[in-house]
Amino acid sequence: MAGGIIYAHSLPGEATDRWERLTDHQEAVAALAAEFAAAFGWAEAAGLAGRLHDVGSSGTRH
Repeated sequence: MAGGIIYAHSLPGEATDRWERLTDHQEAVAALAAEFAAAFGWAEAAGLAGRLHDVGSSGTRH
């Protein structure tokens, strides 16, 4: 976490403006999951799963 922003992916040695914010990552994964699952009628559920798949990433790691 840098400046109160939670990141899904960081790039060591790169400025934080190149890192992927968790919220951006969640939305991108949700959209992709929904697109794949639409073929069998599960777009909404897959979108929700995509948004939640990294929910533990916002906590402190030990």
